[in-house]
Amino acid sequence: LVDPVDTAKRSTRVYRRTYLSTVDFDVNFSVPQLIKGPLNVVPSVSIANVDPGAYLVRSERTGSAWVSQSKRLSYGLGVSPTFYGIFGGFGKVEKFRHAITASLSYSYSPAAAVGAAYLAALGRTLVGYNGAEAQNRVTLSLAQNIEAKMRLPKDSAQSNPEAARKIKVLSLTFTPLTWDFERARKKGRSGFATDNFGTTIRSDLLPDFDFGADYSLFQGSVLSDSAVFSPY
Repeated sequence: LVDPVDTAKRSTRVYRRTYLSTVDFDVNFSVPQLIKGPLNVVPSVSIANVDPGAYLVRSERTGSAWVSQSKRLSYGLGVSPTFYGIFGGFGKVEKFRHAITASLSYSYSPAAAVGAAYLAALGRTLVGYNGAEAQNRVTLSLAQNIEAKMRLPKDSAQSNPEAARKIKVLSLTFTPLTWDFERARKKGRSGFATDNFGTTIRSDLLPDFDFGADYSLFQGSVLSDSAVFSPY
């Protein structure tokens, strides 16, 4: 345990058991779409937790008492265009369709505060904590799908041309990556605000099979000044 008044003072305590109870909620406002069509420009307004954790927590460190954190407004604007191409097939495949969906969003949240009691309930301290700073972020995510439209026998094609079977040959989904300009402008810090980056692969050629690979981008918590960019 770290003394919040003097962080150089530390003590050891053994608990009979550990537990964590949480209560959480977020508020999102529906905002009319600005631009309809290929770009799909959509603004957003939300009230979210300052810290990524739950709004109310109770642990062995607080006993029966609940402690809460703060919430803050977040304003955003996003675009999600889809690019695709149609390619000729071969064999039993009539044609292939390759679609790439990109989602780019910008969000801003003003600086706020998280109480020492809340962090202490989770075994953390305010020393080196940067989760309450202003956020000026850009987030990018990508997904791509390759589909195959199968050929039909001539008699079936004439009676029902829409009955061609479609198979998802390959589906690649990437974890969103976030860059924080507020964090990047401070000396010695990386602008990455994403703890993990990964990809998921699925295919109808292997039903019920999912493959995922993830990288931990930081040694330490991304909410701490001591975090070091070190993909693993």
